[in-house]
Amino acid sequence: MGPVLPPRRRRLRSLLLPLATAGALAGGVGYVVHVWPAPEPFVVPRDRHPVALVPMTTDAAYLTGTGGTCLSLLDDYLRRPNWTLTLEAGTSGCTGDSTRDTITLDADGDASWSGGGLLPRPLHLTPTQIAALHAAAALSCERPASEDGSYGYSSSFVVVHWGGRDAPERRVGESPAQAALDAFIDDAVMHYRDRRLAERASFRATFDVAPYQVMGVDRPMKVTIDGRGKLTIRVARRTITAEDLDLATLVDAIDWVEQGGPRSDAMLMPFELRMALDRATYMAGVQR
Repeated sequence: MGPVLPPRRRRLRSLLLPLATAGALAGGVGYVVHVWPAPEPFVVPRDRHPVALVPMTTDAAYLTGTGGTCLSLLDDYLRRPNWTLTLEAGTSGCTGDSTRDTITLDADGDASWSGGGLLPRPLHLTPTQIAALHAAAALSCERPASEDGSYGYSSSFVVVHWGGRDAPERRVGESPAQAALDAFIDDAVMHYRDRRLAERASFRATFDVAPYQVMGVDRPMKVTIDGRGKLTIRVARRTITAEDLDLATLVDAIDWVEQGGPRSDAMLMPFELRMALDRATYMAGVQR
């Protein structure tokens, strides 16, 4: 049996033991904080000033701006490490809205383009192209009146979705900001078309067109398209050489064929391709 401490020393030990334990814990916490410091705030790469990361909700700050701007936080939003943006370009008039092109892109530059009634087509955007969106954020969203003081019967617009299609959105009417967003979309689509033509230079396809798919043509046709835009139509024992397809129509025709359009009742022929067939058959006198 060990020695027994006097009552006074026992009380002193009971007091010092918790103090020693608390000191050890405090030292351990300090060591952990030193080894794993708190994460630094995300900073803007351009000017190294901290960014206020506002949650992407229907907060009015994302829907309004100052000095005529309405995309004041788009620049900061695009500097996040991860983001998704959807742009829908179209026109509005007395018959309602019509969407022309839709592009959804993310922080890595991966994107998809929907337009012309075809399935979404993959794109990849460069940092130089995305920089145009930063510039658009600083432009005015106010629509200038036309020279005669009126606004006309139709106008262009771009709907900006902060995230996917179901995320909060901002409709940008005809204005400098809308024009910049429209130019961004047109540039992305043009680069896609140039790439597709380079990839499919040897393309050649022949497909059937049923009666009355082209207005006034009551007989089946065989249509041949190649990668240079040559369009040949075989109908009623006649061979019609049409005008060459333009860049946009040719790429839409190639994508439509390769997406299975000629064999699908659900996927309509691209409008401009149909118009090219209509003009050729009309000039050849085979329409009734």
